[in-house]
Amino acid sequence: MEPEQTELTRYLADVLHQLKILENRTSKRNKTKRIKAIASTITIVMSRANATYQYVRAGGHSDFSIIIQQQMYDPIIQWLEGELA
Repeated sequence: MEPEQTELTRYLADVLHQLKILENRTSKRNKTKRIKAIASTITIVMSRANATYQYVRAGGHSDFSIIIQQQMYDPIIQWLEGELA
């Protein structure tokens, strides 16, 4: 594996872990419309991150930049954490 691929793979694995933690926190909350919407958003973001992770592991890392991925996932995760706090 190239260093760029390793770094991106590690970052995406961390994103998936953070989203899994948020998903677990969401499952313990009351099922209001707001929490259901947050759970749906987490599922969509997790699916997208997982698809990117699988693509990068298969060798498609040249199509993705870690900086772009960080700019995409970090604000979403921060917003979701704030909504669940």
